[in-house]
Amino acid sequence: MIELTIKRTNGKIEKVQREGGMTQTMFDKMQEATRNAGRGELISWELVDTRTTAEKTALAKQDAIESIKHKMNRCRDYDNQKYIALRSQLETLKYGK
Repeated sequence: MIELTIKRTNGKIEKVQREGGMTQTMFDKMQEATRNAGRGELISWELVDTRTTAEKTALAKQDAIESIKHKMNRCRDYDNQKYIALRSQLETLKYGK
């Protein structure tokens, strides 16, 4: 989620949240359009992470699993001992063994 900070024409500072991504080019165009429409001045934008702790934990676990799978694929043919160690790490992550 993106949080925009806007200084309205009456002088009040307002924070507005919107879904989706943002680039500097997009922000510059929005800033110009807001100014030209007489709706105030876009001051800044910030990426806000709205995921729960559980979602972040699950994603971190999935990233670790994928990283181990990638390492296993790279060493399968040339380092059997490393492959076995990685397989053990993978099973621990997946099943808690």
